Amino acid sequence: MKKPFLTISSLLVLCLSSQAQQWISYTNFKNVSQMAFQPGGNIIWGATPGGIFSFSSSDTVLIKHYTNVDGLPYIEASSVTLDARHNKWIGTLGGGLTRLDSAGNAWTVFSRNDGLASDTVLCVVASGQSIFAGGYGSLSYYDGYNWFSLLAQQGYKLGNQTQALAVRNDSLWIATDQGLCIVKVSPLNSIRDTSNWKTFASYDGLSSDIRCILLTDTLSLIGTANGAARLVGGTWQRIPGLGDQVRSIAQIGDSLFFATNNGIKLWYQSVLSDISTGLLSNNVLSLSIDGDQRLWAGSATGLCRYEGGSWKGFAFDCMRDNNIKYLAVGSDGVIWIAHPQMGISYNRDDIWNYLDQANTGWPINQPSFIGVTTDNSLWVGTWGQGLFVKRPDDLWLAYSSPNPLPTPYIGQILPVPGGVYLINYDLPDGIDAISFFSQQDSSWRSFNAPTNKFYPISILLDKKQNLWIGSYYNGLYRRTPEGVWSNWSPTSGLASNYVAALCLDSRGNIWIGTDNGLFYYDGKIFLHYRADNSPILSNNVISLSRDRSDNLWIGTDNGLNCLTWDGQWKNYSQDNSYDNFSKLISNSIIKVLAVPGSSTGDDIYIATAKGLSLFKYNDVVLRAAQQSYIAPNPFNLAKDSYIYFSNLPTEARIDIYTLDGRPCGTFYGPPAPAHTLTIRPDIGFSRRPASGIYLCRIQSSGQKPVICKLVIVR
Repeated sequence: MKKPFLTISSLLVLCLSSQAQQWISYTNFKNVSQMAFQPGGNIIWGATPGGIFSFSSSDTVLIKHYTNVDGLPYIEASSVTLDARHNKWIGTLGGGLTRLDSAGNAWTVFSRNDGLASDTVLCVVASGQSIFAGGYGSLSYYDGYNWFSLLAQQGYKLGNQTQALAVRNDSLWIATDQGLCIVKVSPLNSIRDTSNWKTFASYDGLSSDIRCILLTDTLSLIGTANGAARLVGGTWQRIPGLGDQVRSIAQIGDSLFFATNNGIKLWYQSVLSDISTGLLSNNVLSLSIDGDQRLWAGSATGLCRYEGGSWKGFAFDCMRDNNIKYLAVGSDGVIWIAHPQMGISYNRDDIWNYLDQANTGWPINQPSFIGVTTDNSLWVGTWGQGLFVKRPDDLWLAYSSPNPLPTPYIGQILPVPGGVYLINYDLPDGIDAISFFSQQDSSWRSFNAPTNKFYPISILLDKKQNLWIGSYYNGLYRRTPEGVWSNWSPTSGLASNYVAALCLDSRGNIWIGTDNGLFYYDGKIFLHYRADNSPILSNNVISLSRDRSDNLWIGTDNGLNCLTWDGQWKNYSQDNSYDNFSKLISNSIIKVLAVPGSSTGDDIYIATAKGLSLFKYNDVVLRAAQQSYIAPNPFNLAKDSYIYFSNLPTEARIDIYTLDGRPCGTFYGPPAPAHTLTIRPDIGFSRRPASGIYLCRIQSSGQKPVICKLVIVR
């Protein structure tokens, strides 16, 4: 992204280095897939797709939510267990197995490089100093010093996936999707002898897809995809009447509890009953017993405690779902998140709330797109239900077809000063349309796409009020205010027909994200950035956003790039492979959005299918006037429209004079971290610009003024 510019002085003044960067992860951690009680019985450790948490069962308060920012190697936690030393062992679905010490401070990560069969760990159990971890067709075990692995392809009866593990005495019980195995693990290396593995031919008519195990001194039970059974005299006897998927089993006295996809069932004195009334959700994933012999359930929407014959729920303050379809942030700082099937989550003042049909009355459970206007109204597009607008006073407005919308199928929503553009799909003639709502007079107008198979998927308005539209099939389109269409495709310089993202820089140039890399268009030529000719992380560019410093943020399916205003590349990944303390929640990025932050930097929001990352990007703290740039220089009155001052110190004052000292105007740069000022001489100058040499005086509080030359030609 090297651009022509004139440096004001050959003297380079060293700027202060950027401050430490901060990452925050926002996830849903209500979906409690497994629980473990810390010895003493008062602290619950829970594994969720949004990290792990610790919760006080006595005070019923959340102690801490741990994410990848805190030390988890991967945000999706599948399982958790505690060893005899109170260390927490957490299995993840991509980052291996991690150990959190008893104090909750030090993390140790074990991966395939350490001997694990896979970095995907589905279940884990501790026994003495030994740790056992199950994965897809694999079992790994740790002897306190080293890891060893067993694979189904080596002849071990591990099925396609190991789903649960339990230890009793010197035997390890292994639940797989193809049956149950029992193997002696004393001495530990006896596990490697397949002749020590015992399997079962049948489970009293139940599925061999074993989901969970409960072992006590006197009971051996399994939960399957269609019920549960207990081992009696070497044969399995099913629990009559229980046909649901059983995910977890717990025992208190003579009572057995079964967590299922349809609530919780109680087996007492040979009678099965349903005790689900009052649960936060009937989709129950895990059960555990605290030190006071109370039953706890982990559901899809939070924790529940059973006491005195009734349930009490504890729902955590977090977003509704980790899968994000679109993201918007208002000028008031409210974060709006559209989920594919779960409505809308929003965060105001660090408190999460939700919008859906149940609490609004509007059919917004499956939003197709969202946008926020300058007055902080939320615009919600749907696929077939039309458009809904939530005003700041909480009044809702609804718009549908045929009036004022051409169709009820809403795509992109683009708030602009004075109004909103939105895309309408599937007109009867197969041609898509673009609608515009004027905030000045509340009027609507629409115009059709220039061709069928248009399918617009990105939209941008430039400084000249040209509308740029990226197509799924036909490349890039531009529509002038006069209604004239132009098109760029592989036959005209743009080497892709699929344009997923568009972004405008401070100079009015267009950045184009495609499935064949990143393009820069200055109105004349295309520059093409690919993975084989630049540091870009992937050719599949999904989202683009520009911050106040004119840095371009590039979301791809393989991580996050930042192309700085002066042409430097920075890469950020989920696994911190670039050694820059990156805490990106996932490499598969859906949306990147730069939002004004503090005076030293901007907030970069990165939406993924695994949650939301916030990167508080601190830019250069101090810019010196000696390091400012002017471009183009010379400025051609016949060809160029704007003069650009960049890398200015904060709130700089620029006075421009003719060579004989006549003033042409005083201009003010933006506050940091923004550093670019755009001047149009034919409008901004106090006198008609002519060919010649001009003097530019740049000054900022606390800095010595700098004088530089600007040449204007015809």
